[in-house]
Amino acid sequence: MRKTFLISIFICMSALAFAQKPAENDKSKNTKPSVARFFLGTGTGFNNQSGIIGLKLELPVATNVSIGTGIGASTWGNKVYLEARYYFNPGYKGWAIGAGITNSSGFDNMKASLSTVYYGTTDVTLSGNSITNFFVAGYRVWKLGRNRNRFYIEAGYSNRLNAATYNVTSGQTLTTDADKTVKVLAPGGLIAAVGFSFAL
Repeated sequence: MRKTFLISIFICMSALAFAQKPAENDKSKNTKPSVARFFLGTGTGFNNQSGIIGLKLELPVATNVSIGTGIGASTWGNKVYLEARYYFNPGYKGWAIGAGITNSSGFDNMKASLSTVYYGTTDVTLSGNSITNFFVAGYRVWKLGRNRNRFYIEAGYSNRLNAATYNVTSGQTLTTDADKTVKVLAPGGLIAAVGFSFAL
């Protein structure tokens, strides 16, 4: 869990450092680039790539193509993602499609009141495994103001690449309904999200 968090921080910082390097073909340091060097923002929603709330970094790498990464808090621990995105319009706005992977770190020693087979409803302690997902999504991106800041909506689907497993470390056996309740927290399924980013 801690290893996943540190790796995600390294990815975000590396991408940010790369984005801050001046373009070789800039004619002057005082010349405003035709597109943003990178976009820094946040997003929220169901199966949002950076969790319930998180930080997102998007880096244009070619005409109409960008890569993105980010980190946030989710219902299944810390969440990090990597994505490639294609825009159908210039300026990194309008309609776009994207695909990538997310990793949710899992959790340790989470306490909850759940239904058990032998003790009824009682407090239990859970530990959840790390889950990796593959996702595809469509975006509608609008430019806001004169500085190329953006607002977007997103819809798509996130598919688990490994099972959502957990351990009841306090020793009880959960009922079928309680098991389903825990697994509802695991990432995967329909994506519906919104977000905002600053052009920098």
